Amino acid sequence: MSKPANLSQQLDHMLQQAIALQQNNALTEAEELYREIPELKPRHFEALQLLGALELKLGRLQSGIELLQRAVVVNARQVPVPSNLAFAFNALRRFKEGLASADRALWRCSPDSPMP
Repeated sequence: MSKPANLSQQLDHMLQQAIALQQNNALTEAEELYREIPELKPRHFEALQLLGALELKLGRLQSGIELLQRAVVVNARQVPVPSNLAFAFNALRRFKEGLASADRALWRCSPDSPMP
């Protein structure tokens, strides 16, 4: 397999490797790759949101929230991010923030709501 030619291709390759590792339950290795991507491109939405979701899965709720909030700044239109934030806030008993995140997720799912 040839080496990716530019940064965008390199990041895509790294992301696909991280996803494959996570799917094969190699979570530590996946986490390492997910963390490398924002070091190269701090506003990489997919890496931020996937790493945030992985942090939640591993029980690192505050870290997961911080990563997911960074992802929202990059792309506020994705439903999984506020949905995952709602889960994390509720798990930390931060119900007001959890409800607000759940409302944002539902709003994005509504076919009648224009996207911001």
